[in-house]
Amino acid sequence: MARVPLPPKNPNEDQAVFLSYYQAKDRFAFLPTKVIAHAEPKDEHGDDDNAPEGPAAVIVEHHPSQGTPFPSLLDDALQFILNYSDAEVAVTSTTHLHCLLGDGEWPEDMISTLRAFAPDITVNEQTKAGSFSMRHLLIRQYAARATAQPQPHPAHLPAAEPMEVENVDDTNPEAGPSTSPTTSDEKAPENPVPRPGTNGQFIIGKLEGDTFLWPHLLFSEADEAEAGTACHAIFSPDGRSVAAGYDDAVVRVWDVETGVLDHRLEKHELSIVALAFSPDSSKLASGSSDAAVILWELNEDLDIATLQHDEVALWCLAWSPDGEVIATGTIEFTVTLWSTLTYQRIAILPSQASLIQHISFSPDSSHLLSVSQNIASIWDAKTGEAVSQLHGHMNVIWCAAFSPDGNRVVTGGEDSTTRIWDSKTGDALVIIREHTNPVWAVEFSPDGQDVLSGSYDSTISVCNSYTGERRHLLRRQASTVTSATYSPDGAFISSGYADGSVNVWDTKKGRLMAELKGHEDKVKSVQYSRNGRNIVSSSDDGTVRVWSMVDVLKLVHLA
Repeated sequence: MARVPLPPKNPNEDQAVFLSYYQAKDRFAFLPTKVIAHAEPKDEHGDDDNAPEGPAAVIVEHHPSQGTPFPSLLDDALQFILNYSDAEVAVTSTTHLHCLLGDGEWPEDMISTLRAFAPDITVNEQTKAGSFSMRHLLIRQYAARATAQPQPHPAHLPAAEPMEVENVDDTNPEAGPSTSPTTSDEKAPENPVPRPGTNGQFIIGKLEGDTFLWPHLLFSEADEAEAGTACHAIFSPDGRSVAAGYDDAVVRVWDVETGVLDHRLEKHELSIVALAFSPDSSKLASGSSDAAVILWELNEDLDIATLQHDEVALWCLAWSPDGEVIATGTIEFTVTLWSTLTYQRIAILPSQASLIQHISFSPDSSHLLSVSQNIASIWDAKTGEAVSQLHGHMNVIWCAAFSPDGNRVVTGGEDSTTRIWDSKTGDALVIIREHTNPVWAVEFSPDGQDVLSGSYDSTISVCNSYTGERRHLLRRQASTVTSATYSPDGAFISSGYADGSVNVWDTKKGRLMAELKGHEDKVKSVQYSRNGRNIVSSSDDGTVRVWSMVDVLKLVHLA
């Protein structure tokens, strides 16, 4: 019998192995009769002489055939693996072939069809068991998504304009998109059917040096050209929606799963500059250059309140994690705290040095961080009283963030430094000098141990937040880092660049995992959904895109 080892398991965890209809075949004309999944923990009270050795295994039991080939397409696929690899045993399943061939009728000549597809074959070095590469199969399966039949459109919304399925040729920068995506080893459907709305555009992506068609959600409308630049796009806390504001004064809210435009919020008179969801995801606050912040009840598409700022244009806003306070910052040096119960002002904070570049709440909602020119200030978020000021940057502070426990603040500035402060006393704790150009993005890791900084010098530095010691210097291409953020579990960093690309990095190893291409202009923001399953990016090209981290990890781990 052939035994294919599985990875060791944690003895404290339960496990199960689920198998499709698998078949196996070897070079000695043995025909398998069954496949057994063995994944039981070792019996601590006795030995089972019949149990396979090792932590877990998949056992293929086979019996000699009568020398006649298995009369099936599966058998042809198995024979293909043996013919075109050095495998001694071939294993495949109906699921593998569905990924390769789709759900339609299978060809009569399987061998010729597989020769045309030229699928990759993976051979286990120890067991010499060969099978079709799951990475190759997954890529083909993802490509099939974008040409799937349209799904039913929600009855309560007007049908969105159909979107073309594009293929962007990154080998020829001058080439425009075509409507028939192809790769070197596969044929595109003659008449690909685009999904409804803006769901599932084909885009060239890079992964571990391989380039392939990468489907993902592109959020846009037929009037995309008139909409203009998309401001900072954000996930709702429940991860079900993405909101973005545009230069055309419209706020658009999209369903993450379907790509359908759920809400088109129109009341502002000038461009949208800032957005914030309520903690329960039911409401959205939108700030505009028209000096108003409008609160929207998303379940009913109603504006429930307007927070007016005396004809002073908004620049930034934040909603406290406890849901009780909204903070707004204007271009005229003022920060205002508003009650979400009465929609009245709680406090207007003392005038700042310049335009309010950043505001954010501490994780426990007790304090507010504001940045103006080269000074960061900490305030009591309930009363508006000053707590501390952070002095030290020699020029403008471009970015700032609280630590997960709220006890520290990190700032990055035009002076190319990253600085970590005590949020209560305002004392400088660490000064990090890793960059040669201005720092545009900073953030603590979820556990607070590290801090990242992204710079105009095209690098992302990851340092110990207590000592400033460098852990990694991440650099992929000569393009300015415009945004960077940790995944919720801290295992990954996503970064946006001036050339329109989005990169995903392995935090522990400091290596590039994937480069996601699609935006045609500077990336303005990147953010993970709270469950870490998706990344949203917005760009000066007017588009908002959602990339699946689940898909990225499947492909990287199988590479």
